[in-house]
Amino acid sequence: MRLLIANGEILDCDAPTIPDIVRCTRLSLGALGVDYPLRLQNPQRSVLRSRNWIQNTEELLDDMAAADAR
Repeated sequence: MRLLIANGEILDCDAPTIPDIVRCTRLSLGALGVDYPLRLQNPQRSVLRSRNWIQNTEELLDDMAAADAR
């Protein structure tokens, strides 16, 4: 893992060499620096569909209550 820290320095670290830094970077959300290069495994593409409708408020609340009961 390579970590680019705020002063521009690059830290090359791995779990056997610097285990504390590796553990901390998992939770730092970028506060310690930026991990790079970053490889992401993307899930399979999915198709999203939008559905719009108009519904009376009382009917909507009843439908929500019925869905919560399931």
